[in-house]
Order: sequence, then C-alpha cells, then structure tokens
Amino acid sequence: MATISSEQPVAKVLITRPEGQADGLADAVTAAGFEAKVVPVMAIDALTEQQLRPAINGVLDLDNYQHIIFISTNAVRYGMGLVDQYWPQWPERVRWHAIGKATAEALQRFDIDAELNGESNNSEALLANPSLQQLSGQKVLIFRGQGGREHLAEVLRQRGAAVDYAEVYCRRAAIENRESLQQALAESVDVIVAASADSVKNLLQLAEKQSILEIPLVVPSARVAMIATTAGFVRVLIAANAGSAAVIAQLQLHVSGQAND
Repeated sequence: MATISSEQPVAKVLITRPEGQADGLADAVTAAGFEAKVVPVMAIDALTEQQLRPAINGVLDLDNYQHIIFISTNAVRYGMGLVDQYWPQWPERVRWHAIGKATAEALQRFDIDAELNGESNNSEALLANPSLQQLSGQKVLIFRGQGGREHLAEVLRQRGAAVDYAEVYCRRAAIENRESLQQALAESVDVIVAASADSVKNLLQLAEKQSILEIPLVVPSARVAMIATTAGFVRVLIAANAGSAAVIAQLQLHVSGQAND
C-alpha cells in the first residue's frame, strides 16, 4: 500500500465507526501515513429478550428457509449468538449470504462459507447474486438491526420470495461521545470518514454548532453521498466500498489532489 509523502503535512482523519469496529481502519489509516482519530458517533446495543422474541422464532424455524442473509458484522455477532444456541449443527440445504467481505469473514469464524458477490458492501451487490434472481416459493431470513433499509427485502419479494427479519441489535447516536467529538473537531480535522447514512445523521446531531459541513467527508456509496450532500456537506468523497483499502484509496486521492492544486 502506498503511503503519502513525508514532505506533505500529515492529514488528520476522523473515523466515526462504532466502538470495536474502527480499530482495523484506524491502523490502516495510520500505516498509510495519516493521523487517525477515532470518535464513534453510533453505538450498537443488544436487545432485550422480549425484543429478540421474533428473531428467536425465526432462528427456531431456520431449516425452513432457503436463504439466510447477514447484512453486517453486527448481524453476525448478535445473530450467530442466537443461532449457536439453538442449532448445534447448522441446517442443511440453506444458502448463506453476506453483505461485504468483512461480514463474510465474520461468518467464516463459524465455519460458514457465505456467498459474496464482489467487493461492494451494499444490498445492490448482493441482489446481483445469481442464486437470488428467481425466488418463487422460497423463504429468506435477513439478520439485521432494528429499523434497517427496506430495499433488500422489497426486491427479494418482487422476485417471489417470502422475506422475514431477524432483528438482533439496535443502533443509536453515541451521545456519550458528544464532548469527545466536539473536542476533536475543535483541534482540527482534515477529513471525516462516515460508514453509513445513520453515521452522517449522528455526526450532524452530535457536532451541534461545530462547523463540519466544510470538512471533506468520505462515504461508502452514492446513496450515502446523496444524503450527506442534501444535509449540507460541501465536499463528499465516494469510496468504492466501506473496506479499509477503498477508504484509504479515496483519502490518498484527496490528499494528492490537494497537493496538485
């Protein structure tokens, strides 16, 4: 991986991923020659047993599904905890799917080889999977957090599938990090990395009066970029996906572009 020139001032990169999910990116950003600062703007919380009841019902019925989809590493973390409780051996004739390489790698730790379509970390890439084109009479279970996007389920239903959700965690703004975020912004940040639309919204909420709309923002998709632009961000940089390599490639393009100005 190329690093930035030592003659250039070191760019300060604010990483806003949830706690426990930013370390790999922060290490890669530092190795590439940037200064990484991690302040999560989103927190991931477990659900109560009562809130988990619909997901548990889906897990108990797991062998009646033809396709199981995990939308994130959090879905694997909390969802496979449930699956492991009720299924000492994974059900047969089930196709496992993952959105994004990191999610597939998380499933691999459970000895599950998930189907992964390309490097993109989004629903659109998953929907291009040949095994998800003709779904008449088939059932799909999607492991996700509460209140996720409906696009994936809507398209699968249009293709004939019966789709259920196993919601196994919840997301919220990390209000406990408000002061840390504002302090980091006050100390100067050159680029901000946001992994999702919710992260963009939380960033704006927690930053309050701090001026962040002029700071370049790296996002993982055109959809998130549109949301950020609509919210008022002046310069939104779109990485190929949410992976570390793609984010760093976009950071390097940004820095080299500034150097050539």
